[in-house]
Amino acid sequence: MPRLIALVILCSGLLLTGVSGGLMVARQAPNDSAWLAYTPKPDLELHRVRRDGSQKVRLTTNGAYNYAPSWSPDGRWLLFSSNADGDRDVYRVNIMGRDMHQLTGQGRDGQTEEDAQFSPDGQWVTLRLWPYWAGYPAKFEIFVMRPDGSQALPLTRLSRQSVIVGSAKWSPDGGRLAVNVELPDHAGFAVYLVDADGQNLHLWATNWQIFDWMPDGRGLIGAVYQNDDDVSPRLMLMDADTPGDPILLTDALPTIQQASLAPDGQSLLVTSGCVDYQLAMCLYRLPLWGGANPQRLTGPHRWIPFAAWSARGDWIAWVGALGQERDLGLFMMRADGRDLRRVVEEGVDQRIVWSPPIERAWTGPLWLLIGGAGVVLGGWRLWVKFGSEQR
Repeated sequence: MPRLIALVILCSGLLLTGVSGGLMVARQAPNDSAWLAYTPKPDLELHRVRRDGSQKVRLTTNGAYNYAPSWSPDGRWLLFSSNADGDRDVYRVNIMGRDMHQLTGQGRDGQTEEDAQFSPDGQWVTLRLWPYWAGYPAKFEIFVMRPDGSQALPLTRLSRQSVIVGSAKWSPDGGRLAVNVELPDHAGFAVYLVDADGQNLHLWATNWQIFDWMPDGRGLIGAVYQNDDDVSPRLMLMDADTPGDPILLTDALPTIQQASLAPDGQSLLVTSGCVDYQLAMCLYRLPLWGGANPQRLTGPHRWIPFAAWSARGDWIAWVGALGQERDLGLFMMRADGRDLRRVVEEGVDQRIVWSPPIERAWTGPLWLLIGGAGVVLGGWRLWVKFGSEQR
């Protein structure tokens, strides 16, 4: 019997050591985004799916329109907007589809809250809110609140003078936000900057539309229009603190719709009118420095409303209509344009988002130590038993 016990201890130790060592090696490999969050058109519920199209999970079951998801920095929560309560409000749900909370607008209050975004540290959330007094057309304000819906306060007070376009864009350090607006006395876009506490709201530039911040937070990337009638904006980079003398990134792409900086800060993903096709959209990859020609990744397509890098920058997900198709699909490809695939077969809503790299909770060192101790103890007991029998 003692020999059997020693053998069990030895085998268990070997198993624990092997599994723990394998997990240790696996954790050293790049851990790219685990999930894509999206809204399929057939049911308009919020779903998540793996990069290869597997493990589809429905996260909401309220029978309403659930859209514009946004991940928390730790990958545990999703914010989204829904009309489940009669108005469009912001909700929060965990990645298992449980613990759903309505964060804004309890009951029908006549207001619209949408485009919620976590701050880089996950401590705050911004959203666009259409207040009572804004009137028509809808003139949103940017509000900030805690992730549980508390401590809400306005960051902007612009809706009497302008129309806010899209969600506010956090700087990488979470200290400031950039806000795209349309001014009533100006046909083009303008950009305001504001501190995260609502202070220092100021007009940063006119004839600009901001797409992204530089990783160090010192520069802003956007489309620049020479005048109100300019239909071919140029992609530019300009200092966030002392605007002036912008750097030209490219003027080779017409009708720039969207641009986002790769996680490594070395290239841009640009949605633009196709250079060699009229009335069609293409995705381009553009080196941030060096003046190289844009690389066309896909297209021409009828429409591409949204495209995004994965958290490590190895993959690109995008929503679009291939060729002359009318139904939007969710597509995936490598960052260089290879391995294009359709992730889900049904049509999807415009907005999709990648999860951040999700760190797996792991007590590996402890289990490795226990497994090693089991190997030593079991081996020693067997050696002692075998030696005594030999004598």
